[in-house]
Amino acid sequence: MNLTCLEKHTQNCTNKSRLYDSTILSVRRCDVLIYKTMRCIVSTLPSIMEKLQYPIGKWNPPTSFSWEEIQANIEILKSIPAAYKALTADLSAEDLQKQYRVGSWTIQQIVNHVADTHILHYIRFKHSLTEADVQGVIGNIDAWANLTEAQTAPIEYSLTLLEGIHQRWGHLLSNMSPEDFEKGYYHPMRKVYVNLSDGLHMGIWHGQHHLSHIKLALGLS
Repeated sequence: MNLTCLEKHTQNCTNKSRLYDSTILSVRRCDVLIYKTMRCIVSTLPSIMEKLQYPIGKWNPPTSFSWEEIQANIEILKSIPAAYKALTADLSAEDLQKQYRVGSWTIQQIVNHVADTHILHYIRFKHSLTEADVQGVIGNIDAWANLTEAQTAPIEYSLTLLEGIHQRWGHLLSNMSPEDFEKGYYHPMRKVYVNLSDGLHMGIWHGQHHLSHIKLALGLS
């Protein structure tokens, strides 16, 4: 049966309408998929960024430490400089400028920062053992790390400094009594009282925290 021109035109219009409706439906489905994908990305972005910033988690000490745990932590603290030395051995100038996330400190800044900060940790112990009502000494460590000096100083300087500080710090810790570890200081930035068993744990966490940053920057984790 032959179709008239009008019937053919009507059928073509119907087919085009169906195609249009199908296209609109596909676009809408695509929009929904994009929307859901973007929601997923936006919802997970904070956790991804926090994982990069705190690869081993935020500092969260146990409620207490046994004497055996304190002694084990002293040995861990003593081992930190060697871990930094091994991880950064033979890094090129280009490697030292790598970052663990966009806008982060470079490896060079991290190593110099750790040496600076562990001096402060050591001094806090000295103050706590010899003074009462101690306010933990702090500094504007972000500003320190952004000084030209901290961005350009050879890491060998800081590795040597870190080794010396940990030798003295470790020797001090090994000569402390259980009662000494109950002493402590108020941490102005964290706004908490930190006894010296917690302070030891904090020093370990800080060292391992930035070791993980260097590994991320080097693509090792």
